[in-house]
Amino acid sequence: MNSPIRIASRRAYFEALTEARREVHRSWTAEPKNPAWPFAARLLDTMADQTAHGREPTREERRAQKLGALVDRELEPAPTEEAAALNQLLKAVNLYFIVWPEDGVDPEEMPEDEFLARL
Repeated sequence: MNSPIRIASRRAYFEALTEARREVHRSWTAEPKNPAWPFAARLLDTMADQTAHGREPTREERRAQKLGALVDRELEPAPTEEAAALNQLLKAVNLYFIVWPEDGVDPEEMPEDEFLARL
């Protein structure tokens, strides 16, 4: 089993977002009839737009993001280790986006009250 993916900086977020977009498009090509892939691609594109050029997503934009729910509802359980790794990547990107902590802060290491206040 793959270890959980942790994103603890803007740079790591953008790298993970780029990888997630690439892997979702690859999966969409491999499974063109799976409706989860175009939806995931749109959600990732929205994240990219809302964080481009130093822009910070608004609380409303962060709350509207449903990538984690899509993974849980449509892509779990993962049929392969590769699919499980992609699901973990998507969940990590989603977590960082919805919390949008200060640069250099791992959302999973934030104090609970601070974490919840960002949601």
